[in-house]
Amino acid sequence: MCFRVVVGILVVTAVAGLVIWLSEDGGTIDSPISTASTANSATPVDKSTRLLTSDRSDFVGNHVCSKCHSDIAANYRRNPMSRSWTDVSTSVPDDVQPAASVSDVSGHYSYQVCVENNRLVQRETTSDGSHQLTAVAEYVVGSGNHARALVSATDGYLKQLPLGWFAREGTWKLNPGYELNNHRFDRPVVAGCLACHGAFAEPDIPAGNHFQLPATDGIRCEQCHGPGRPHVDFHRRTTDLPLTSQSDPIIQPDRLNARAANDICLQCHLQGDVTIYREGADAFSFRPGDRLSDHRLDFLIQTADADTFGVASHGARLVQSRCYSASEGRLKCFLCHDPHRPVSDFSLSFHDQKCLDCHTPESCERDLTSGEVRGDGGCVQCHMPRRRTREGQHLVFTDHWIQKPPAESSDASRPPVLAPNSDVTLINLWPQDDPQGAFSGMAYVELHTSMGPQLPALARGLELLKTAHVRNPADRLATYWLASGQVAAHQSADAVNHLTELLKQRPDWHEARFRLAIALHQMNRSSEAIAAYESIIRAVPTWMAPYPLVVRLYLLKKDSVSAERILRQQLAVHPEATAWLNLALTHQMSGRPLEDSLASVQKSLALDPRNVTAYLTRAYLFAVAGQRENAISDYRQTLQIEPGNRDALAGLRAAGEPD
Repeated sequence: MCFRVVVGILVVTAVAGLVIWLSEDGGTIDSPISTASTANSATPVDKSTRLLTSDRSDFVGNHVCSKCHSDIAANYRRNPMSRSWTDVSTSVPDDVQPAASVSDVSGHYSYQVCVENNRLVQRETTSDGSHQLTAVAEYVVGSGNHARALVSATDGYLKQLPLGWFAREGTWKLNPGYELNNHRFDRPVVAGCLACHGAFAEPDIPAGNHFQLPATDGIRCEQCHGPGRPHVDFHRRTTDLPLTSQSDPIIQPDRLNARAANDICLQCHLQGDVTIYREGADAFSFRPGDRLSDHRLDFLIQTADADTFGVASHGARLVQSRCYSASEGRLKCFLCHDPHRPVSDFSLSFHDQKCLDCHTPESCERDLTSGEVRGDGGCVQCHMPRRRTREGQHLVFTDHWIQKPPAESSDASRPPVLAPNSDVTLINLWPQDDPQGAFSGMAYVELHTSMGPQLPALARGLELLKTAHVRNPADRLATYWLASGQVAAHQSADAVNHLTELLKQRPDWHEARFRLAIALHQMNRSSEAIAAYESIIRAVPTWMAPYPLVVRLYLLKKDSVSAERILRQQLAVHPEATAWLNLALTHQMSGRPLEDSLASVQKSLALDPRNVTAYLTRAYLFAVAGQRENAISDYRQTLQIEPGNRDALAGLRAAGEPD
C-alpha cells in the first residue's frame, strides 16, 4: 500500500567551492551542531546532578513493576504515554493506514509511505521521476492520539522522516517545520527527543543524533518513580511491609512538594526555546525527586503574542498562571491528571470540579445563557481553551496558562520564524536559579548559534558571560560559553586562551576542542587547527561536524592525500552528499581522471538530486576539463533549481553565454 505526497527543496550552500560551515576568514556561519548540551561527558560538579551511568543497572522495566502492580499496569497500557516510542523494525502497527496525498508549494519531491515485506518505509521521488530514495522506519514516535512520526536509524543515526500521521485530520501530512524547509531524510532526532518519549539509547556524545541502538520502548514507570531495583530489593528483604511503606526507596510523587512533583512532569512537558544543561547533566540525567533546574534551565522567547505556545509547553504555560503562583504549592500536575490513566477516562465536569475546589461558583463572571446557573461548568473550556500550537496547522492542544477568557489568538497555522538579528528578550522560567545571569548569557549565545544570525543576542550574551567570568573564573561552563560566543564574534585570541585553559582541566571536552579548532582556524593557525580537528575525529569518529572543516584546511594546503583520507573515513562512517562533493574536488586536485570526480558527484546527486552545489561543482569540473557544453548545461540546471544563482550566472558569462 502506497500513497504520494509532494514536498519542497533542500539546498546546500558551498563556500569557495567546498561544502563547509566556515566563511572565507574561517569564522562560523551556521554552527554544525547545537551547543545546548555541551558538557554531557563531564563529571558532575556536585551531587545535585548525576550521570546516567551511575544507576543505569538499577532500571528494571515495566514488566517487573507489573508483577506487583497489575491493575495500575493494565490502566497504564491504555495511556498514550505508554505508546510514546515504539520499535517497528520487526512489525508494523495494525492501525497504520494509507491516506490521500498532500503537496507543498514547490512540488519538487513526492513522498510515499508504504508497507513492504512487513517494513514501514517512506519513499522519495522527484517530480520528473528521475530520482528515488527509500528510508526504512525503525521507530514510531507518538501514540497516535494526536500524531505519529517515523524515525529511521541508518548507521546508528536517528532521523525523522518527512511524513507524520495527524489524528485530527485522520491522514498523513508533512511534519511541522517541513512546510518551511524540507529536511527530507536528514532531520536529526537528538537525545532530548528520546528522553521525552521515554526511550533510551546510549548517546554517542557529542555526535548529536548517533546512538548505540536499539532504543527502549515508551515512557516507563521508572521515569516518574525512579530506578526500580532498590524498591524491588527492599520488598524482597522486607516482605511484611506494605507497598506504601514510608521507608520504601521508590519515589512517590504525591509525597513530594509541588515544585519537585511538577518537575517530574516538566522534564518532558516544559518546552523552552533555548535549553542550557548544567555541567554534568544531559537529557537523561534527571531523576524523580531532583530539581529539574539542577539539570537544565529553560528559556522562552518573549513574543508580542502571549497566546503563542508549543506542543510541549504545558509546564511553561502553567507556571505563568496566577492559579499556580497563588496556590502555595497545592497546584500539582497530578491534581488534574492521573498519569496511570488516559485523559479520556475523565470528563470535563471532573476537571471543572478541580477548579471549584478553590473557586466558588459566584466568582465566575461569564454571562449565563437561558436556564444556566452558576457552577454549571465550563471552567476548562473558557479558561484553558484548546488552541493551535506554533508547530503548525496539524496540532491543537489545551493551553495550560489558566487565565480569564483570553481573546482569540493570532493565526498559528504556520510556526513563527525568528527574523535574523532580532531584538530578542529571553525569559528564564526559574530566575531564582540563575542569580548572576550566567545561564541567561549562555542562552543568548545559544540563540545565536541555533537560530542565527542573532548578533544583538550574541552581544548581550557576551556581556553577561564576561561579567560572570570576572565574578567566578572557576566556572567552567560559563567559561566555555564565553569562549563559544567569542568564536562566533571572531574574538579568536580571547577564545583560544579560555579554551586552552579549559582543556587543561578537561581534555575530554570535545566540544571545547572543536571550538578551539575553529578559533585557531580563524587566526590562520592551520596546523594547530588540523591537529585539533583530527584529535576529535579519532576520539568521536561518528561526529560529522569536524570532517568538512579539516578537509577544507587540507585542500587549502593542497594536501589532497590527507583530505581524501579524512573523506574516506567520513564516508565509511556515514555517507553524506557533501562528503561526496568534497571527494570529487579532492580527486580533481590530485590529478585523478575526470571520470573519478564525476562518479563522486553522481553519488552526491543520488542522495540530494536538487543540490545546486553538486551541479556547480560538476560545471566547474567540466570547465577545467574544457568540456564547455557540459559546463553550460550544469549552470543552466543550477538556474532551474535556483533562479538568479550568482555562481551559475558568472559561469555562463565566463563561457560566453547569455544569462
